[in-house]
Amino acid sequence: MTHPDLTAALARLDAGQLGPIVRIGMRARFAAREGRRCECAEPELTGHDLLCGACLLENRDQERRAVDRLVGAHEFVPGKLSGRMCAVCTGRANLPRHHGVDEVGHCSWGERRRSGLVLAEAKG
Repeated sequence: MTHPDLTAALARLDAGQLGPIVRIGMRARFAAREGRRCECAEPELTGHDLLCGACLLENRDQERRAVDRLVGAHEFVPGKLSGRMCAVCTGRANLPRHHGVDEVGHCSWGERRRSGLVLAEAKG
């Protein structure tokens, strides 16, 4: 079930007020820095959002998927900056990931990943 604070913040966003949604995002970011993340049995996730709509905390599995999507091998899709920035990962066309090579990605808690596999756990 969607957290009532998120429902209210989205309604205010529709009215042009950014403050409530920004505060929710910042609280989630600070909580993640303290090591607190979503532990919901069934997180409420929308698209590529990292934020769980039920608990208003960032979700580890969603971040892992985002890291894998961004650094995994994929075709260059022209995006912003007159097509010089990839619409998938925001990288340049000459990056190895645009030529079939999976790169190493890093999750915010220090986990290193390549091709959806954990290369190194976070230290500490």
